[in-house]
Amino acid sequence: MPQQTWNVVVQNPFFQEHLHLLNDLFLEEDGTMDDVLFISEEWDMYDLLKHIGAFPSKGQARKNWKHSEGPDIPKGFSIFTFGKLKHELYVLNAVPHIHCYECEGEDCEECDIEEPCDDCERFECVGCENLKE
Repeated sequence: MPQQTWNVVVQNPFFQEHLHLLNDLFLEEDGTMDDVLFISEEWDMYDLLKHIGAFPSKGQARKNWKHSEGPDIPKGFSIFTFGKLKHELYVLNAVPHIHCYECEGEDCEECDIEEPCDDCERFECVGCENLKE
């Protein structure tokens, strides 16, 4: 099996607010993008791993997955590289606000600064590799 890449979006109450980030998060350097898998927020990490074929069962995933703590899909944007072939799993589990803590709204060549967030008054950034919850 060749190296594989999966792009996953958890369909939680916040995911639609962040759909504009898909190109920034999932676009390959050559301008292509693998299909995006939209999953239920009811799924846990082991459901996802079984679904993509990384493990034959949830039990095997539970026993052998060492890249995140517990069954919950981490909040925010996560990248997992695993297996001998270095498969890549990109997961967006949106949160109410995604901010770049590196530039904090200052002039940042990597970010396209938008408006200050109404709830926390921090600047929201788009297109920066420093996106965090």
